[in-house]
Amino acid sequence: TLKDACTAAADTRLLVPDGVEYGFVPPKGWVYAKLPDSAVAQVDGNGAVMVASSFKRPTHARTARRVKEVKSATELVGVVPNNVEGALTLKNPRPDEYNGLPVSLWEVPSAKRGDNEGALVVLSADVGDRELLIVGFAPADDSDGTKAIMKALTTLSPKANGGNTKSVADDSEGPST
Repeated sequence: TLKDACTAAADTRLLVPDGVEYGFVPPKGWVYAKLPDSAVAQVDGNGAVMVASSFKRPTHARTARRVKEVKSATELVGVVPNNVEGALTLKNPRPDEYNGLPVSLWEVPSAKRGDNEGALVVLSADVGDRELLIVGFAPADDSDGTKAIMKALTTLSPKANGGNTKSVADDSEGPST
């Protein structure tokens, strides 16, 4: 759990649970945890935060399922998004690519975490029969948090491409520190 206070080092690699076989390098110095359904990294309890998860891609109502998963991820870390449905339904995502993985990115303005307001970034990618979902939030006045999230996204890669990073093991006891 995040209460265990594992702190990310430069060689920490956090794997996304639930069969997508992808991971990322959380920002150095951030607290992280690999939970049963998600991987979380945060600077502290009110600041910048990332949540990575995956779900079996539905054959229909895909946007509705994505909205549900974004709400679940934000609730986990105390982020209150504003109009996720509108942002993910009405806005076309910005296409991008991280280490050969095509992704879609959305920005959801006016989210809050504690007293901090900022934007929510939503990344979605198809990985096999699953959808990889990463949600990131940074307060509007925290450009370092925003940069750290975007840098972590660039490290997103298959488990096999972990390089010299140590991976947080899949275990039910929580992350290794």
